[in-house]
Amino acid sequence: MNGLLIILVILMVIFVIMMIAMTISIIKLTRQIRQTQQNVEVISQRIAMEL
Repeated sequence: MNGLLIILVILMVIFVIMMIAMTISIIKLTRQIRQTQQNVEVISQRIAMEL
Protein backbone atom coordinates (compact mmCIF):
# COMPACT_ATOMS: atom_id res chain seq x y z
CA MET A 1 0.00 0.00 0.00
CA ASN A 2 2.81 2.38 0.92
CA GLY A 3 4.70 1.80 -2.34
CA LEU A 4 1.52 2.39 -4.37
CA LEU A 5 0.98 5.70 -2.55
CA ILE A 6 4.54 6.82 -3.36
CA ILE A 7 4.03 5.92 -7.05
CA LEU A 8 0.76 7.87 -7.11
CA VAL A 9 2.42 10.93 -5.57
CA ILE A 10 5.28 10.74 -8.11
CA LEU A 11 2.76 10.49 -10.97
CA MET A 12 0.85 13.50 -9.60
CA VAL A 13 4.07 15.56 -9.41
CA ILE A 14 4.96 14.61 -13.01
CA PHE A 15 1.44 15.55 -14.12
CA VAL A 16 1.63 18.96 -12.42
CA ILE A 17 5.05 19.64 -14.00
CA MET A 18 3.67 18.70 -17.43
CA MET A 19 0.68 21.01 -16.93
CA ILE A 20 2.98 23.91 -16.01
CA ALA A 21 5.19 23.23 -19.05
CA MET A 22 2.13 23.14 -21.34
CA THR A 23 0.83 26.42 -19.91
CA ILE A 24 4.21 28.11 -20.48
CA SER A 25 4.41 26.82 -24.07
CA ILE A 26 0.84 28.01 -24.78
CA ILE A 27 1.70 31.49 -23.46
CA LYS A 28 4.83 31.58 -25.66
CA LEU A 29 2.80 30.45 -28.68
CA THR A 30 0.15 33.14 -28.18
CA ARG A 31 2.90 35.77 -27.95
CA GLN A 32 4.43 34.49 -31.20
CA ILE A 33 1.02 34.55 -32.90
CA ARG A 34 0.49 38.17 -31.79
CA GLN A 35 3.91 39.19 -33.12
CA THR A 36 3.21 37.44 -36.41
CA GLN A 37 -0.17 39.19 -36.66
CA GLN A 38 1.49 42.57 -36.09
CA ASN A 39 4.10 41.79 -38.76
CA VAL A 40 1.39 40.81 -41.23
CA GLU A 41 -0.51 44.03 -40.48
CA VAL A 42 2.63 46.12 -41.08
CA ILE A 43 3.33 44.32 -44.37
CA SER A 44 -0.28 44.66 -45.56
CA GLN A 45 -0.21 48.39 -44.71
CA ARG A 46 2.98 48.78 -46.77
CA ILE A 47 1.35 46.98 -49.69
CA ALA A 48 -1.74 49.20 -49.41
CA MET A 49 0.47 52.30 -49.38
CA GLU A 50 2.26 51.17 -52.54
CA LEU A 51 -1.03 50.50 -54.34
